[in-house]
Amino acid sequence: MAANYNYYHIDIADIWQFERLLFLKDKSSFELSQKIIDKAEALIIEDGEASFGINYRDSQDKNEREYYNRNQKQYAEACNTLKGRFQIEFFFNKGSCFQFDKTILVNRDNIDFDFWFALKLRQYDTKITKINDFLEYQLEKSFLRNSKNFSDFMELIIRQYQMEFLNDKIVDTVKEWIVPHGSKKQFSNKGNRKKFTNLKSFRLKEISTNPNVLKIGENRTRLKVVFENLKSNDFISKENAFDNFISIFDKGEVKKKKRIIWSGSNVELQWFVKYLVYESQIVEDPKNDIWLVTIHCFVGEDQKEYTIPQLRDAKGKKLERQKLLKTILSEM
Repeated sequence: MAANYNYYHIDIADIWQFERLLFLKDKSSFELSQKIIDKAEALIIEDGEASFGINYRDSQDKNEREYYNRNQKQYAEACNTLKGRFQIEFFFNKGSCFQFDKTILVNRDNIDFDFWFALKLRQYDTKITKINDFLEYQLEKSFLRNSKNFSDFMELIIRQYQMEFLNDKIVDTVKEWIVPHGSKKQFSNKGNRKKFTNLKSFRLKEISTNPNVLKIGENRTRLKVVFENLKSNDFISKENAFDNFISIFDKGEVKKKKRIIWSGSNVELQWFVKYLVYESQIVEDPKNDIWLVTIHCFVGEDQKEYTIPQLRDAKGKKLERQKLLKTILSEM
């Protein structure tokens, strides 16, 4: 099911259909999809109505009994896997059958309003020109034209879900909408940009418990191996010194003259950073400052500084290079 860009309600049926398609096409993570279907079922049970129940199971009508048994059996076979649960469009609870395609609107009183709101927002990935219309509608209907409250809410939505499933294209569009709608905070790539962390390097988490982790021992030896492999595979320049490489994982600020010269493509640097921060999670999370920290630590081969859009929006499909990079970094 394609997104309905002109339907601005926070509707469980609408969101579930869209997320169902993403998951079945392997375009959404297992963890997020698990959370979505679990929360959807709980909300449908609480606020929805069963399509039929044990009255069908115990009916005098043979067709109703067979219908109940057939659907109950199908659900029992499907519910053992997450994929199976998404493939069918209904579920059973305490003998009653509920459907996912029944409209249930989520309002601000719901404890998970922010979660469902963010999921609806991510539908506009391929139609960002409609984001402003969606936000205006929600400002009117859900926040009663209170621009300050809505802007504050949207900033929290970004902070909570940007790293989980809201991409940078959506986030930047929302930020542009926020500024003239009541928020005093500025979102730019310049000096007045609101910073979310004080990090200026990709500090190893282990430093907090082992301050000498980069100076001696097995970790330093492993980093040396990673360093050499990155050089030999043309991810970083052969001009780089090992001590400079070590410094990007230390707790201090990386001096400009000691920044790592990146030889690979922009998207390969993006993969490098995302692997360390999100996949392996061995370094501190810079939150929304992830690309600012990257700029503090790396320069291109021509010694030119990167810009945030260059790194954030980088694209590439050389998956063999991505796999190679992850293999190298897995040794850290």
